[in-house]
Amino acid sequence: MVKKRFKAVELNCLDEATIREIRKWRNQDFVRRNMFTQDEISEENHMRWVENIRKDVNRHVFVFYLDDKPFGVENYTYDPEENHVEIGNYLIDEEFQALGYGVIMTYFGLDIMYNVLGYENLYAEIIEYNKNAGSVSRFFGEQEEYKDTTVEINGQQYRVNIVRGTKQDWNDFEKQKLGKLVLKFAYDDYEVIK
Repeated sequence: MVKKRFKAVELNCLDEATIREIRKWRNQDFVRRNMFTQDEISEENHMRWVENIRKDVNRHVFVFYLDDKPFGVENYTYDPEENHVEIGNYLIDEEFQALGYGVIMTYFGLDIMYNVLGYENLYAEIIEYNKNAGSVSRFFGEQEEYKDTTVEINGQQYRVNIVRGTKQDWNDFEKQKLGKLVLKFAYDDYEVIK
C-alpha cells in the first residue's frame, strides 16, 4: 500500500461546499445509527450548528483528509468545569470502516487534540452497540466504564460506555502503540489548517 498524507482542516477554514457536505455525511444512515441524536439534520439546524461552533472558542470541528480526499469529521468540545474535551467523530463513507480509516482517524484526532490544540484530558461517550468505536479503548487495554444511567434510542435502553484518556498517557504510551499500525499507511508528519 502507498502511504497517504494526512491533513485536518478546521471548520472556519472550510469552503461553503464542504460545510454543506458535512450535513450530508452526518445524515447517512450508517452514521446516524451510532449517534445519540439519530434524527436527520435539516439545513437550517445544520447552519445554526455551524454558527454556534464559529462563536464558541471551546469547540472545534475538523474535516480529515488523506491525499486531499475527505474521509472523516472530528468534533472537540472543551468543558472548562470538568477540564476535559469531549470528542465525537465519524467516517464519511461506510466502506472506510473496512479499510482501517477509523484507526487512522483516532490516531491523528488524538494527536491533534493533545499536541496541536493543547488539551490535557479526553472524555467520550459511546453507545454500547457501537463496537467499532469501543474497540479503540480496548486496544489500549482500558477497562470499560459505563454510566449509571442508560439512554433510550428508538424505544430501547442502552448502556453508555465512557472512555477517558490523558495527554501524558497518549504521548508516553498510546501514540507509539497505535502509531506502529497507522504509520504503515500514513506519513507521520501532517498538516493542520486552523
